[in-house]
Amino acid sequence: MTSSQEHDDELPRATIAWQLVLLRALAGHSGALAVGIEDRLNAFQPDALNSGEGVALSATELNQVIDGALELQDLSDVIGVIAGSFPAADALLVLSAEEVADEAARALRAGSAHRRGVVLSAQLLTPAAGFTALADAISSDTSLVSRWGALTVRELLTAFRDCDDLLVRRVCRAARIHPDAEWATLEYDAVVRVADALRSVANA
Repeated sequence: MTSSQEHDDELPRATIAWQLVLLRALAGHSGALAVGIEDRLNAFQPDALNSGEGVALSATELNQVIDGALELQDLSDVIGVIAGSFPAADALLVLSAEEVADEAARALRAGSAHRRGVVLSAQLLTPAAGFTALADAISSDTSLVSRWGALTVRELLTAFRDCDDLLVRRVCRAARIHPDAEWATLEYDAVVRVADALRSVANA
């Protein structure tokens, strides 16, 4: 442990740190969405409208603006929930990278329906530490992967620290699936095989 400070807060220090990891990522994505919306609507700012040149927005651009705004709203809701869960801070928060990684593994093992959170967990973990946590999550609830949208097996596995394509192929070959298969499309038996392959590779 890097600090002897004790907290009587509702959230353990490591949990707070992990929530801050999520908050940073969500805030960054929200900012990118906001910039994209702003750029597409530049013609609608007062100075541009006052120039008298008129405006035009294609159906594609309008749909992109709407989709971005809706996603931004969803992200804002999640950010609000995270921010509202923090206790009042009155001391320096000090943790080691290992402590944050341990919390990322706990969060991954608990199972998350949020694709972004799953990928973030992976980025803080090596295959040796993270593959078993992922296997526990998907074998405890095989329907979990159906909520990860278009995330592919390769995209998630390569998010783990030091996981190369050779390791991805080993897992997928043992599970008899294609690396570019989307998690959401995997049937029950395939999810179970992936979990078994992840444990086998992690323990090798």
